[in-house]
Amino acid sequence: MLQLINALDDDGNIIPFDDENEEIVMALSSQAAIAISNMRYRDELQEQMWSFTEAMAAAIDERTPYNASHTRNVAKYCGLVADHINELHARGLEEESFSINRKEQLVMEPFFTEEEKECLRIVKGTLTEKERKIMESHVEITDRILSKVHFNSYFLDSPKWAAEHHECLNGRGYPNHKTADELATDARIIAVADICDALLATDRPYKKPIPKEKAFDILKDMANNGNIDGKIVEYLYDCIDC
Repeated sequence: MLQLINALDDDGNIIPFDDENEEIVMALSSQAAIAISNMRYRDELQEQMWSFTEAMAAAIDERTPYNASHTRNVAKYCGLVADHINELHARGLEEESFSINRKEQLVMEPFFTEEEKECLRIVKGTLTEKERKIMESHVEITDRILSKVHFNSYFLDSPKWAAEHHECLNGRGYPNHKTADELATDARIIAVADICDALLATDRPYKKPIPKEKAFDILKDMANNGNIDGKIVEYLYDCIDC
């Protein structure tokens, strides 16, 4: 709403606005109307993108019912950390606002199948090299899917962060072995939130939920080994009440 005070002459008397002033006011009113319309369009586009994101997450979670809450929990943890960082930034306590083991070969007896031999070569975890590559491919699939979507400036970096949430600060992550200098705070937050939910999750058929203290001991150990950001781990610990 544009409100004008009465026009005055040189003697302070109230007078009508002249034609030139009326033209200026009309031009300003038109510009204001355009700006308001653009703001509404922007909000609608953002809401549309959020709904698209929620639909994609729901589709993924429906395909894997054993961890159907994973996407929502990771988003919740990311939001908690981002809010915490912004609060610390406002208080002047944080600068940024929204910052190879050798495998030993085993001697195989002739009666083992090739698949059994491969399983016996597993040094850490429960996946063979082939199974691990299949598991890790989900990040590349995510990248390919999101590359088909046009993201406006508000969401422009979202595909990049999604594709980087399994990268490690020490370069031992996947799929592109990026290092700390290449990973934004947003990607680091998602990485920590993703691991945290995997540890705390109560809906996984292959593991029992881990208590908060033990889960964060694991996260801190990963941070000490250079895999994830230790500061983000501390922030998330302060935010979660399990």
